Amino acid sequence: MLGPLVREEDGPVPDVSPISRTLRRLGVAKGEHHDEFDAAGLGRHRDTEDRVTSAG
Repeated sequence: MLGPLVREEDGPVPDVSPISRTLRRLGVAKGEHHDEFDAAGLGRHRDTEDRVTSAG
């Protein structure tokens, strides 16, 4: 069982993000990618600032 993955505001930054930890549990391997998020093909959704500004 995995959950909930939270970090206190002033707490240390974990070496692996909650999303990457969850993707690992789902069987995604980092391989040569930056992280599991990229390995799953989700890296193109990492930065969404341009979508927010163009929606206005």
